[in-house]
Amino acid sequence: MTSLATFITRVRLGLIPAFALPILSIAQPVRPPYNPCTLRQYHLTVAFTDLLKGAIHGTAQITFQCPSRRPAQSLTLWLHPTYQIDTLYVTAPQVLLSTPATFRRKHNQIHIQMSTSLRRLFRQSPSFFTQPLTITVQWHGTLPRSERPPWQPGATITQDPSGAPWLAIAVQSGGGNYWYPSWEQLADPPETTYITFIVPDSLMAISNGQLLQTTQPTPHTRAYTWRVSYPIHHYNITFYVGKYVCQDSVLPPLPPHNTSPTHHYQQRPPLQVTLCLLQSTWKSTPDSILQTFFHKDIPHTLYALERLWGPYPFVRDGFKLVEAPYWGMEHQSAIAYGNHFQKNGAPSTCPFDFILLHESAHEWWGNALGGATPRDLWLHESLATYSEVAYVSQQCGDSARLRYLQALKRRIHNEYSLYSPKRKKNPFIDTDIYFKGAWIWQTLWFVSQGRIDTILSELLYAHFPENPRITTRQLLQFIHQNLGKEYSSVLRGYLRARSLPHIHVSRKREAWRIRVRRLGWLGNRALATLLEQRARSSPLPPALDQYILGVIHEH
Repeated sequence: MTSLATFITRVRLGLIPAFALPILSIAQPVRPPYNPCTLRQYHLTVAFTDLLKGAIHGTAQITFQCPSRRPAQSLTLWLHPTYQIDTLYVTAPQVLLSTPATFRRKHNQIHIQMSTSLRRLFRQSPSFFTQPLTITVQWHGTLPRSERPPWQPGATITQDPSGAPWLAIAVQSGGGNYWYPSWEQLADPPETTYITFIVPDSLMAISNGQLLQTTQPTPHTRAYTWRVSYPIHHYNITFYVGKYVCQDSVLPPLPPHNTSPTHHYQQRPPLQVTLCLLQSTWKSTPDSILQTFFHKDIPHTLYALERLWGPYPFVRDGFKLVEAPYWGMEHQSAIAYGNHFQKNGAPSTCPFDFILLHESAHEWWGNALGGATPRDLWLHESLATYSEVAYVSQQCGDSARLRYLQALKRRIHNEYSLYSPKRKKNPFIDTDIYFKGAWIWQTLWFVSQGRIDTILSELLYAHFPENPRITTRQLLQFIHQNLGKEYSSVLRGYLRARSLPHIHVSRKREAWRIRVRRLGWLGNRALATLLEQRARSSPLPPALDQYILGVIHEH
């Protein structure tokens, strides 16, 4: 029997775990499940007809292009079943053709068939295939409410202390279809997005990006139009409606000597920073707290993250922090903030505003560089949580870092692996993508003696903004090529393993002998090799489980 056949037989018999297969088997290339075309632009217009009931009607113009070899005969959009579709038609601007489209709905999907006239154009003119087309959908209905925001998707509809309506939405676990017709493919974000909200003139509507214009379509309403000039996840497009007052400032770039020499990037231009709070919050909160938060805490947090990972990614769109009626959410360039200026992160060792830091870290990890499929979303939360660890280390030293890590370790469940097939449908089936994920990066930080931080920064700027969505496979390949095959094998082993590895450590005179179990064939060997290499450069610390993720057995 050949060696390959022997290997496969052993895998089938369970003598070698399946996750010991080569690195490239962890994920297949991303295949769009429904739409063979590429999304180019959203233009959303939403009017709130009854704020306290959450009643809306809107128009969505979705522009896309198809490859010449696969003309668009049918497409799929997503829209929550509580909404009614009034009209749906497809427009070909280059030939001034607009035709109604046949569609059918199934749950939250809209399956669209192109009209006969468009299909005739496809047949007659091959060059027509690659021209932009626009789907226009008009819809109305009532916003689905969330009973447990932001963890359950939906809108939060309440009133501020003055009795004025206050609305916001968070749909990370449900998708953009909870309030607009959405393309809903993580690997294919729009290049630009325009969002217009029509609200009573006593209120303000805030969204992602920069405010383009404010108009008054009727005597008692106001329209706010926002533009997002970077690719954006469908669940990150959001709104906040209330009696807001916004304050702006400019954050200068970090001086050259304050940036890491390993970050290969150009110094960013000045950044517009905006804080939007309810009018009642500005009045009821002591001015000293507000000024400290706006002029010290926010700049300090952004500068700390820039020292870790590089310049703030969305400079053209600015950075907004918007008060929300729920704890927080990483809405790109319009972070939801409901932490009430508390320093509740590591309060005893290194106090920081948890929501401000964690959700801002998502601007780098999740928004600038995000997963291409739901199964890749572990990347978002693990690196945002690891950013907390790196921040504590940067601000308060290594001992504070270790204490913070121990607090995270107590929240690891080990019920599912981080790359479990169950995460295809629900990436947030547990919280291990946060805490176990952060500990995996901590382990790689330890065995690489800090080099993994540099590699991660280089990974981000190698993809952003041209290709801001990656798969786990691409991440592993990048680490393999830029740090070494042992590191990618260790990461792959941790992602596949449900339980923690067992690490047996023994020392005889100056020689260290390390054996690892439960990370797969390649992962076991790779982690043992890296730890032995680390031990040769400097002795391993006595309490090794404070530095790496695993069950330590000392002999």
